[in-house]
Amino acid sequence: MNVCTRLRAPFAGSAAGLFADAAARLRPVYGAFVDAGTRVIASLSPELFLRRRGDLVTTSPIKGTALTAAALRRSTKDAAENVMIVDLMRNDLGRVARTGTVHVAELLSVEPHPGVWHLVSTVTGRVDAGDAELLEATFPPGSVTGAPKLRAIEAIAALEAGPRSVYTGAVGFASPSWGLEFNVAIRTFEIADDVIELGVGGGITADSVPMLEWRECLHKAAPLLGALDARLSDRVATPDMAPTEDQLRGGLLETILALDGGPVRLADHLARLDRSSRELYGRGVPADLAGRVARAAPPRGRAVVRVTLSGDQVDVTAAPARPSPGPSDAHVVRGRRGLWRHKWADRRGLAAAEHDGAPLFVADDGTVLETSRGNVFRLLDDGTLVTPPLRDDLLPGITRRALLDLARDLGRPTRLETFTVDDLTSAAAFWTSSLSLVVPIASVDGVALPRRDAELAKLADALVPGGSVAPRQNVR
Repeated sequence: MNVCTRLRAPFAGSAAGLFADAAARLRPVYGAFVDAGTRVIASLSPELFLRRRGDLVTTSPIKGTALTAAALRRSTKDAAENVMIVDLMRNDLGRVARTGTVHVAELLSVEPHPGVWHLVSTVTGRVDAGDAELLEATFPPGSVTGAPKLRAIEAIAALEAGPRSVYTGAVGFASPSWGLEFNVAIRTFEIADDVIELGVGGGITADSVPMLEWRECLHKAAPLLGALDARLSDRVATPDMAPTEDQLRGGLLETILALDGGPVRLADHLARLDRSSRELYGRGVPADLAGRVARAAPPRGRAVVRVTLSGDQVDVTAAPARPSPGPSDAHVVRGRRGLWRHKWADRRGLAAAEHDGAPLFVADDGTVLETSRGNVFRLLDDGTLVTPPLRDDLLPGITRRALLDLARDLGRPTRLETFTVDDLTSAAAFWTSSLSLVVPIASVDGVALPRRDAELAKLADALVPGGSVAPRQNVR
């Protein structure tokens, strides 16, 4: 689905002047200026929603964005998005087109646009229906909703903070002599009541990396803001963290718990490794890796299977797993270099921080991040589980995700929310990892935390296949 947010600022200038200046700089292919009195629309859209000339209808959905053409060409996630929307637009046009006339004229064309590169495809069809019927069959544009469209629209209404207004609608004309032409109202400013708004968004799939999706929104907004000599507030902008040379040189790591020969959550581990490898090294994991992991797991007992990936080299080893650690006495560690949403094989920096016990990493802004071994959760008095939202300095833990899913299946409330050390010490807390599952945090810098170890033990048991608190099965 396509998830969007809105950027806002006070506005006291000329809307027509804004459009004229921005259009001169950005040269939008499907720009439009509409003064509706109480609201002004300055659309600098690069995307064609519908063009009709006689009975020939053309739509050119944009789906897939990157800063370079090379990155876009190798992105399987962006290609998958585009193909899904092409299929959706074929279906929409097929509602009113003559049978056998709907064709994909162009698929996955890589095109430059201001500040970014896009994947663009083109679908055509021969239509005898009137313009109103055509719009009814195809609106809203599939590239800004998702697939399947009706379910995506329901999810958008539930997730987004308010209506989108003109943004992601369409601006254009219908004429008996010139035909019909509408853009997709993206890269579009809306001005009303001395406030200017700019909607930005992107397609979310199972392969999405949250920080990269957010950064894509900012990349899309950047050329439009630049055309106004405006900038993002510090509250919105996020630093673009980069891996260190040691991190890249050391490669990637997955540590997978195996119980009596069965690797636990193997697909999730390999999916994370594959995403990281594609992002960092431009290639996925070998097709036979799942089989290699399964064969490496000892047939009896509790073991850890380690997968290390560096360039073309992939190694799989197994060893007996150590007993799960007891409650942790954590100490705060502030500031660390590098990019931490990948699981790195080079653990020297983490090991150095462990010399005084379990390190609790805290960002410069005071946000609690994670320990050196796993993600951090608070357990509130009403049973709610709270964990920080994902960011560049936080690993998307496999057990973190599994616990959030488990909580939903059991009807336990959860929140993704930042918190400070003071917040952490005010309630029971724990950390999670694939090997240790759930580990209570006993203290932070000598401050004792409330303890609910029996409840945490039940959560840990439920995370193990065949545990006594097994969640119901969901089909997703």
